[in-house]
Amino acid sequence: MNKILTNPKDGSEFELRPTDDKDNLYPDGWFNFYQATSHVNSRVQPKGVWRMPTLEEAEIIHQDILKNGNSNFENDFYWTSNTDGVSDAFMFNLIQGEKMTWLKTSVKRLRLVKTTKEATNPDNNYSNSHQAKASGCLGLIVFLIGMFGIRFLK
Repeated sequence: MNKILTNPKDGSEFELRPTDDKDNLYPDGWFNFYQATSHVNSRVQPKGVWRMPTLEEAEIIHQDILKNGNSNFENDFYWTSNTDGVSDAFMFNLIQGEKMTWLKTSVKRLRLVKTTKEATNPDNNYSNSHQAKASGCLGLIVFLIGMFGIRFLK
């Protein structure tokens, strides 16, 4: 069975594609970003299931490597699905935990993942808690201006 990793922020799970590739996509192969995207979309079966990991998923893979040891990764940068403008995309060194942007025409490594469980908490309570705090702060500011602002105007 392939390794299943969980995103602690939203509860989603994704499967890490093994290195023994049965459909002729060499997961530790070398591709530029455009080739990797095209290759995944056209050759990996079933189509639309396996994909490049997000930056967040790459970080989770890195944390798993730190905790459980290397899962046949090279100490090199791997493509993620995240882009930075028109000409750059993010890469992640799964061993060192470094991320950087690089030209999409550069040749880097590729390892695929697939979603096995959708997010159970897509907002991850982060934005909701920050909105509540911001709303509370705004209410306090309005209250203070109401209380002290009148005195300043007198």
